[in-house]
Amino acid sequence: MKHPVTQVKRSVCIGLAMTGLVVMTGCAVVPAANIKPGFSNVSQVEKSMGKPDMTWRNSQGKVIQAAYSDQPASFTTFMVYFNEQGVVTGVDQVMNNRNFAKIKNGMDGQQVHKILGPERSVDHFSALHQIDWNYGYCSDNDGREVFSVSFDDKTLKVNGSVVTPDPLFSLGDNEEARCVPYIMGETYAR
Repeated sequence: MKHPVTQVKRSVCIGLAMTGLVVMTGCAVVPAANIKPGFSNVSQVEKSMGKPDMTWRNSQGKVIQAAYSDQPASFTTFMVYFNEQGVVTGVDQVMNNRNFAKIKNGMDGQQVHKILGPERSVDHFSALHQIDWNYGYCSDNDGREVFSVSFDDKTLKVNGSVVTPDPLFSLGDNEEARCVPYIMGETYAR
């Protein structure tokens, strides 16, 4: 069952899109919904979604993965995966518990980026010899939270992670703001 707020926002945004008022209202049709695995190629993805925030290439220099993030204002990061011929094999919104569980102690920053894409902010805690990369997301309970990956500042290897309410959208007293989770192919408010 779809979240009732999602349904209302979806209906409002679709109606506004049909009247051409999308930009003024903050509603956006997620460009990733236009990407078709097995058919779309790198140039079509860039035409639809723009230049990626990060890319990964194979030994021949062809793009095999691209990250598109709308953080810190929102809470999604899309990974688009390509085969050796540059055709899309999949699209995934990676800001979720399934992908956070892939982050393991001992990983380096490149490995973390390949799973989660670019971090929205970085904190350095000198006294703890720790650097945190922060990723905003909409939790399973519809709360705005931050997943922070901690690195040892000497080895630059992951040594832990923590989830906290998102301070950029706090309601005070450590209470997290509400959000509407992204559902692939739907319209949502940015």
